[in-house]
Amino acid sequence: MGAGYDVAVVGADGLVGAAIVEALEQRSFPVRTLYALVGDGTSSSVPDFRGQRLRPREIAGFDFSKARLAFFNTDDDVSSQYATQAARDGCIVIDGGASFRANPNVPLVVPEVNPHALSRRDSSRIIASPASETTALAIAISPFLDCGIECLTVTAHYAVSEEGMEAVEAFARQSASMLGGQGVENGDWSTRRAFNLIPQVGRMLEDGSTEREFRLLEETRRVLDSPELRMNVTAIKAPVFYGHSFVVRVETRKLLSVAEAKKRFGGLPTVTLIDGAQTGDCPTAITHAAEGDAVFVGRLRGDLCHTGGINFWIVADNVRKSAALNSVRIAELLISNHFQESESLPEPT
Repeated sequence: MGAGYDVAVVGADGLVGAAIVEALEQRSFPVRTLYALVGDGTSSSVPDFRGQRLRPREIAGFDFSKARLAFFNTDDDVSSQYATQAARDGCIVIDGGASFRANPNVPLVVPEVNPHALSRRDSSRIIASPASETTALAIAISPFLDCGIECLTVTAHYAVSEEGMEAVEAFARQSASMLGGQGVENGDWSTRRAFNLIPQVGRMLEDGSTEREFRLLEETRRVLDSPELRMNVTAIKAPVFYGHSFVVRVETRKLLSVAEAKKRFGGLPTVTLIDGAQTGDCPTAITHAAEGDAVFVGRLRGDLCHTGGINFWIVADNVRKSAALNSVRIAELLISNHFQESESLPEPT
């Protein structure tokens, strides 16, 4: 048999799962055998890998002892059941869903920000990848951690693709109908999505915030290892196919000039600063984030209300960069730094 690891991608017929397969190939990840797992292997379509057509396999009948690494990107109910099973069968599991993110015994990892968290993983062999909005925000905030963050204010604009392929297709149909002057039905959405901004993402909580706003707060605190971080979050559904966008205001105890903030962003390999102060250029979800491998930062400026404030705008592909690529980079980090530990995977044969 060839060298490499046997890898399972659960949810390979979804947006993020397909993007993981693509990233594994593009980044030359050492895969020996790739198993594309879906809910229904008879009707699902999965991407090709290295020029070969993958055969979709039903997760219900799969023997996870065949794989040594499993990426999960599927419904939380499926993830809760089968990720634990895969870990028991000997896999290292990287889960992109919400099932394990709040578990203090499961590392929540963004490799550019808290790679050390992998060393704290327990015998469950499960690692959590944050929500895509958390990944992008944590990367963009990380240059300011040593300055003492007093308060973080974020307005997050969520792309339609965070709801999956069916939502993308429904949004396309709804947009086309409106442009054609035809009647539009909301479908599964309570409010029309096309050409609209909806200031509610997730269930409304008693204090007036939403569950997705609360999740972004809690996950950001965990990834940044800042449990007392003061943070205001507003989450908005935006009429964009791919690419989450954020308005960010950070207040720090150590006063920073705009020039110093730009220098800090410039030192991050996975951040692209687009300094449009002179040219007027700024990053957008369509022109930069979609299918990009970076977090794009622009509109960097000082704050008129707080001497320690810096304002900026960020965009990142919520499917590729913030979800799929984050999971793959966790696996790369495991191979590079952690696979010699007793509970880890054996070296490739």
